[in-house]
Amino acid sequence: MSMALVSDLERLHDQWFWRDFAPDLHVVDVAFLTPQTVFAIDAAGIENGRTLLRREGYFEIPPPDWGLPIADMSPWLDFRLPPLEVKLPEIEAQTHRRFLKTHLPLDAYVFSPKAKYVYIARDGRDCCWSMYNHHVNMVDWVYEEFNKLPYLGPVVTPPKTDDLHEYYMDWFVNDGVPFWPFWENIRTWWETRNLANVHFIHYQNLKDDMAG
Repeated sequence: MSMALVSDLERLHDQWFWRDFAPDLHVVDVAFLTPQTVFAIDAAGIENGRTLLRREGYFEIPPPDWGLPIADMSPWLDFRLPPLEVKLPEIEAQTHRRFLKTHLPLDAYVFSPKAKYVYIARDGRDCCWSMYNHHVNMVDWVYEEFNKLPYLGPVVTPPKTDDLHEYYMDWFVNDGVPFWPFWENIRTWWETRNLANVHFIHYQNLKDDMAG
């Protein structure tokens, strides 16, 4: 992996969080695009195949006695907030089949032949707008907390423009700016597509088959 890629990723990620840690199931995507429904699909089978969720419109809703939101059941391990020493004990205390998410490319990731991986692809234009939505809604304390962390690379800053066309072109021409590379993520995971423990799906296919 090139040093440039490490620098891009470490604005938000620390890939070393994955050392010596392998959950049962990983959910991988390139951007902030994985719908909660995808996590709910994974969660639905965590107890001997028993369906734990009910459908409400386009979303799968956990029952009141479940006790945890989907985001807590499937944390973003390599995200640098909160620190690993806060996050890891909570993950290790989970008693269900753990399914964690990441946005890392494969060459910045600890791949385990013992785990299963679900890779979710999406139209790059949709990825950009999903990331823009997260970016423009980041609150000040998030930037402040990033600046307190040990320096591992340039820290993400607020959007430099409110012009949507300019934001998109910057993302497209510079391959994922101001976050991480788009094509590198797809290219590295695509090489695993024939492995028995990797499954590729496309977000549009999920939308086109809501009943499924």
